[in-house]
Amino acid sequence: MTGRAALLALGFGAIAVAVVAAACSQGSSQKNPGDDLIIDVPSATNSAPPPPPAPDAADASDGYVEDLDGYAPITTCAMCNCAPDASYCFGGGTNYIRFSGKCNWLDAGVEAGLEIGCEPVPAKCSGPLDCPCLIAELAPKIGCYPVCAIKAGSAATVYCPNP
Repeated sequence: MTGRAALLALGFGAIAVAVVAAACSQGSSQKNPGDDLIIDVPSATNSAPPPPPAPDAADASDGYVEDLDGYAPITTCAMCNCAPDASYCFGGGTNYIRFSGKCNWLDAGVEAGLEIGCEPVPAKCSGPLDCPCLIAELAPKIGCYPVCAIKAGSAATVYCPNP
């Protein structure tokens, strides 16, 4: 490399460094749109949000909330307190959303049909009571897919969450 070429390379390198340095130093003094934060709301509205409302008394411990039309299968079955050895509680389903106030349907017979409250365990489900059997027996009769829960020491509860 000749002396002249080396001098030119050194000059171009110095110019490049100067351009980059100038660009960096100018960028910090320029303002771009969106750099300024303007708060145009009174400070009273910048407070914390209000606390959530207290839980409603109609809320069940498992999160079920009674509907406006009175359909409350969990609450109804808890109130009826069906005998766990001979019955299950039917909480409701499609076309079965009104509770008559009568819980015990064990002695009503087949002619009474299915009612919300304590129902006799279907003959096909004799032996240790299990939810799959109850669901298989009830689903065709009630027009919706029921859910079932059995708690130790309590009768099974069967109902449709969305009748």
